[in-house]
Amino acid sequence: MTAWNSPKHAEHQKAHSERKRSGLQAVAPAWQGLGTAKVQDAAKTAFKAVTWHHRACGSVDAQTFRLDLARAFAALVERQAGNLDAAAWLDSWSADMPASWTAQYPVYANPDQQMRAQSA
Repeated sequence: MTAWNSPKHAEHQKAHSERKRSGLQAVAPAWQGLGTAKVQDAAKTAFKAVTWHHRACGSVDAQTFRLDLARAFAALVERQAGNLDAAAWLDSWSADMPASWTAQYPVYANPDQQMRAQSA
């Protein structure tokens, strides 16, 4: 906290009085109620669910994985905002996922299938 007689405090007071004179009021920011812990939890949940789904279906296409991961993260953030049905599809993807699942397990695929996926 700055001292009451510091230049920074004077700047803050001046800006505050100018905002008050112009009629501006404080509004809730877009990120209200969404802290770093919630964002990290959503990212972790999205990553686990998408890796589980891609492991189960045998898909190893990096582009599809990135798109699904972004879509899953957006759905989970939307759920945090109150839209409880936003990530219903993600719940079905991770319905049979064990709690111990991590994406560190290897994924096996036919080399021909992987070569076709990389060249596409």
